[in-house]
Amino acid sequence: RRVHGDIFLEYNMDERRKEADEMMEKGNSRAKTTFTRWKPDWDGAAVCYDRAAICYKNCRDNDKAFEAYKKLSNAYDQVGNHSGAAKALENASVLTTDPVRATELLEAAGSQYQLSGLPERAAEAFSKAARSIEPRDEDRAGSLMMTACSMFEDPDKYAFARDTFLSALTMAVRHKNYTRAVEVLRQHSVIYKHLNQQPNCWKCYLSIVVLLLAKNDFEGADAANNEFMQIDGYTTSEEFGAASELLDAFEKGDGKILAKVLQNQAFQYIDNSVARLARDLKIVEGPQKRLNVLEIDNPATESQPAENPLSGINFDDGVL
Repeated sequence: RRVHGDIFLEYNMDERRKEADEMMEKGNSRAKTTFTRWKPDWDGAAVCYDRAAICYKNCRDNDKAFEAYKKLSNAYDQVGNHSGAAKALENASVLTTDPVRATELLEAAGSQYQLSGLPERAAEAFSKAARSIEPRDEDRAGSLMMTACSMFEDPDKYAFARDTFLSALTMAVRHKNYTRAVEVLRQHSVIYKHLNQQPNCWKCYLSIVVLLLAKNDFEGADAANNEFMQIDGYTTSEEFGAASELLDAFEKGDGKILAKVLQNQAFQYIDNSVARLARDLKIVEGPQKRLNVLEIDNPATESQPAENPLSGINFDDGVL
């Protein structure tokens, strides 16, 4: 029975491969002009390439399936079916073992989803691209995650932004790129503010203070906390108390006070990657000089926050 089954499977594979080759040939033919057809038949070509890709996959011929999906994507793009082109590129990315090529395909898929008016799918594709290239190129991965976050600039999409921003934050902290992590949190806090989720804003503010202290930027952390004090409601929050006590500990250069401050439960409710960073904070430079409130209008250049692409949004109660 095993022998007969193997023979049937081999026969079936041969038939599928033959069908795939025929579909690829037909697709290539329809993608060309002829004496009787002055324009390529991209719709017809797409049908053929789609069938060829499926048959090649069933035959476990990933290289030819990869090529079929790339041609399918081009055919869809020619007729303005950007979501179809994006899906084909995603399918192709799964079939390559080269992370650089996979990243390029996923990035192109994100752009196609963006053209089709599907920002959430675009953000997902850019996030996949970032994870694909992360082991080889941390900077490019971080840039792709920021691109993914930028897909949620439309206020109607704010409610769907959380997972993408948290992934971007986790990646930035993992690679100790605290400047980028602060940028992510500033953008995310604007979204939370627009959604009237003030408690989540306060968590972002406390996290920013922690990150700036982690990069040994006490003045920047102090200036940021003073900046956030201008936001209604923050000074009465538990997060403000924790941030202020944290800065007090660094101002006094007292490790014992720091250890006590870090027991505050406010640190348990911020993002896990930042909470772990907070637990590892250490005072290594002794007492620090606090900024006068009048100095916060012109802090040190390296302490200034990165430009926020969402900062142009108008809110009734002001923006960050």
